[in-house]
Amino acid sequence: MTKKIIALCCMAACVVLMALPFGVVMRFGAPPPEEPYVSYHSYFSLTPFAYANWFPMIATVLSVVVLLALTFDVARKKDRAGKLVPICLFVCMAASPLAWLMAGWTVTAIGGAVFVLHTVAFATQIKRGKKP
Repeated sequence: MTKKIIALCCMAACVVLMALPFGVVMRFGAPPPEEPYVSYHSYFSLTPFAYANWFPMIATVLSVVVLLALTFDVARKKDRAGKLVPICLFVCMAASPLAWLMAGWTVTAIGGAVFVLHTVAFATQIKRGKKP
């Protein structure tokens, strides 16, 4: 149960960080002598999604799903989420570097913190094999 509470706290902090406006970087090209235009958006913003960077939206939706699943598991004191939580967290962990790749490997502190929180939550939720 302690691992679920740690994962729940990590995911709650992750969703709060995703709501901040400096999580996703978008770089717009410019002619070579000029600097490219850089804009920052929340993970919940549809602007990156409209410009074909759908990875932050995937991470956002799955993070909310994981947060709800962990909340219901902790409230009921049962393990009904099963494999849903680790699979969703793994996809979230894969979506973050792919979003950074779309922005030319530009990572913000919020984006890095979201990735670290997903990794910690994933590490607490993977099932270890039972020893005989």
